[in-house]
Amino acid sequence: MDMKIERLDHLPVIAGTLQEIGLIEKIDARVKPHEDEIVTTGQAIAALIICGMGFLQKPLSLTPQFFENHPVGFLLGDESLKAKHFNHFKLGRELENLHKYGIEQLFAELSYEFCTEQGFDQASAHIDTTSFSFQGQYETEEEDAAVEITYGYSKDHRPDLKQMVLEMAVSNEGIPLLCVPWSGNANDSHIFHERLKKLKQSMDNPPLIIWDSKGYSQRNKACFQYLNFVSRVPGTYSAHDELIKQAIEEGEWMVLDETAQKYWKEFKQQDERWIVVHSRASRERSEKNLEKQIPKEKASLTNKLKALQRKSFSCEADARQAAKDIFAKAKYHVVSQIEVEAKEKHSGPGRPKKDSAKTLDHWRVSGAEIKEDEQKLLFLSEEEACYIVVTNHPDMPAGDVVKIYSEQSKVERGFRFLKDPQFFTSGMFLKKPERVQGLLMVMTLALMVYSIAERKLRKNLAANNETLPNQIKQETATPTLRWVFQLLNGINRVHLEIPGQSKQCLMEGLNEVKIKAIKQLGDFICKYYQIEAEVPCSM
Repeated sequence: MDMKIERLDHLPVIAGTLQEIGLIEKIDARVKPHEDEIVTTGQAIAALIICGMGFLQKPLSLTPQFFENHPVGFLLGDESLKAKHFNHFKLGRELENLHKYGIEQLFAELSYEFCTEQGFDQASAHIDTTSFSFQGQYETEEEDAAVEITYGYSKDHRPDLKQMVLEMAVSNEGIPLLCVPWSGNANDSHIFHERLKKLKQSMDNPPLIIWDSKGYSQRNKACFQYLNFVSRVPGTYSAHDELIKQAIEEGEWMVLDETAQKYWKEFKQQDERWIVVHSRASRERSEKNLEKQIPKEKASLTNKLKALQRKSFSCEADARQAAKDIFAKAKYHVVSQIEVEAKEKHSGPGRPKKDSAKTLDHWRVSGAEIKEDEQKLLFLSEEEACYIVVTNHPDMPAGDVVKIYSEQSKVERGFRFLKDPQFFTSGMFLKKPERVQGLLMVMTLALMVYSIAERKLRKNLAANNETLPNQIKQETATPTLRWVFQLLNGINRVHLEIPGQSKQCLMEGLNEVKIKAIKQLGDFICKYYQIEAEVPCSM
């Protein structure tokens, strides 16, 4: 008897999702394969996605090694494909092909098709940027490269390394809509401004744009009339503090979330709506921040006061004013009971006689009492518990505006996924900027596949009133797909060949919980595991 074992684990979840959304066919329709090629561009990109989400933690040049124990042909729907076909020369060329087609254009086309076919909401887009750091030298074959790996402001806090910036937009459901590489020295203000200009020129019905305070600037206001946006008002605006103070003094907040103690108050600013938001969570953060800052400021004031006590002044008024000046810019403290003393000296030269007269020489600050400004601290804790969300949308309820801005964290979760060392980060050993840009697109496509599969899993669990056990054996209806990946670990595909009998292909490592999870993921994925789908599924 001959037996061959191939590891599957969670990889059919990725492969089945790729098959369901038709990623391979959509890429091959745009990047035409050569007639002599064994592996098409779509198949190569799909293989990279499967490899990158397989917890490889190794350079992508070792992709063939990864597929030696995993059935690449079975996963990609073409049994003629072998691990040796996915060498790093082939994968590198296909990454360059993505770059030649245009990263931004290709991803936008694919995302639009996926969202349209699956019925995903595209009415809003959360936009943000992140940076990826690189070591070594990177040489491009382009004479005038639009995107360069170079030094710039590092969000990874590695200013010593060169980097590339990735602009990404996700829908309200967390599905990536936009993937654009930028040079490492590009800043958010410039990127957001260029995005506004493109939206203004190319879209008849642009989505609602949501971004952080970097997108709200005087330069961008000229484009705001062509689209609706939601942003946070930077604290540098003079009206920012004024409106927060006005909102606190007026009171009469509207309730946004009674449980979370979140409230709002709206003000009209020309053609915009400024919504001041106050929440318990922000109040707690501000109080913790004050607990750290108050002792720091007191220590600084104490040191300045000690230094002042060594200085001399010609009159009492100057000494007192110098002490007051130290506290002029203090945020949390006030000074009281400033004590000054006159310093006298003997008028004559030489050693003074016992009863010789003294004359006034100078004044010095001998002490002062430092107190916390309790009234100001009370107001500051309220003021720092507030922030302002701005929009030009005329009809959206204020509560919905605040809620949709709070969902900006969805794009940040996407960045955490892309930077997770369990996934693609180890693949950043590519030496050509063109290939790096292609890889950034593949990583964002992987995020799309992950988001689509996780959304489907949770939606079907809710529709079928089912749950899965989480890491601490508690039932949950909203598991992360990453946990399901770990749950499916240990599943193998076993080939048996017994003389005189037909070949058999069996699944090994399945149990009740794994089968339950697989069934909730849909028919495409069930087929890989030889399981019959029994529950209605939808994307």
